[in-house]
Amino acid sequence: MQVYEAIRRDHRRDELSIRELAARHGVHRRTVRQALDSPTPPPRKPRTFIIDRLTFAGLIIETGTQSYRLAHARARRGAAS
Repeated sequence: MQVYEAIRRDHRRDELSIRELAARHGVHRRTVRQALDSPTPPPRKPRTFIIDRLTFAGLIIETGTQSYRLAHARARRGAAS
């Protein structure tokens, strides 16, 4: 939020180009364009994947699949014995 304000302030005061603003603030040109278009940053997307540290392989699985994890763990336990 503070970066967006600084970008807009510098654009109004110094009339810098998008490339110069990006270099000055250390952000991508796309971020500068978003800051000039909207006073607030867009909402962040929620994370859809987590790393399941309970499995040995460290598989990436979708969140909310508790039944999958249980079935997978039981299958491994059954195969090992």
